[in-house]
Amino acid sequence: MGRILSRLSRARQRNPESVEIHNDLGALLVRLGRHAEAIREFREAVERAPKSCVARTNLALAVRDEAQLEEATALFRDVTRCSPGNSRAYYNLGVTQMQKGDTASSVASFHEAIRLDREYASAYYQLGNALRKLGDLRGSKAALDRFRQIQNADRERSDKLKTHIHRGVELATKGDLSNALEAFQAALALQPDSTEAHYNIARLLHQKGQLDAAIAEYHLALQANPEYVDAYNNLGIALRQKGAVDSAKEQFSAALRVNPNYSPGHFNLGLIWAEQGDLEAAFREFTVAVTLTPDYAEAHYALGVVFQKKGDLQAAQEAFSRARGLAGGTARTP
Repeated sequence: MGRILSRLSRARQRNPESVEIHNDLGALLVRLGRHAEAIREFREAVERAPKSCVARTNLALAVRDEAQLEEATALFRDVTRCSPGNSRAYYNLGVTQMQKGDTASSVASFHEAIRLDREYASAYYQLGNALRKLGDLRGSKAALDRFRQIQNADRERSDKLKTHIHRGVELATKGDLSNALEAFQAALALQPDSTEAHYNIARLLHQKGQLDAAIAEYHLALQANPEYVDAYNNLGIALRQKGAVDSAKEQFSAALRVNPNYSPGHFNLGLIWAEQGDLEAAFREFTVAVTLTPDYAEAHYALGVVFQKKGDLQAAQEAFSRARGLAGGTARTP
């Protein structure tokens, strides 16, 4: 995480107006337990984008963790106004009101969260607790019973989802792409925001050469999970194949922001730098890739190409030999 923190800090220095960078830096600082610094970053984000619901939510969660409940309540109320259909905003407001001891108000907030999302298990659970505190034992039991029903249904749906995904992967491995696609689509029918289903559909479409459709599915996978490094990487590859080099570079860089030790991201970024004639940048990326993954045959080969272009033929030959050894003798010197 230290490397990610350094990168984000440098990015903030280069672009202090970026709300996204302040939010990302704040989120990382929260994970590191540096709450006071995180709050400063979130306040900066709110100051620069007063209408941003995301920035206000992040700040509200951070100050609530520091027991600043009055400010957290006001911020969550702001979020319910700027995003009135956001069930999570009402849920967070209710939780904060409970922590303040305002149980009656929390009940109203949980009811609104449930009105917006009838399957919101956590809202039913908190509603049950709040109603019990108010002495409404019948209402409490009904809410907690509904919570358990949703949990059981979620477990059953999760089991079916895993079965479809597993079957799809197995069929794809055997080359049965048509039935594999049907299995992944069945998974999406159970959970439309399934990261794994969207990602695997994207890979199948990518394999078939349907780049536009694959790119759309990679984007859906990333909407469901913005930290899915493989999706960033494959999206970058698809964009590069379409000739959208700058967009591809952005995706490889995004993968490395999530995980700086992701060697395929370094390798693919190196390929772009090499294509653009920046051999030094390409050399750095390929070197990082083989340092992180010493048996990365393609990266050793690419490193050999860079050495060759720089005129260091001995180093190039050594890299090519290493690549051939790792690839079982199949890699060929250009």
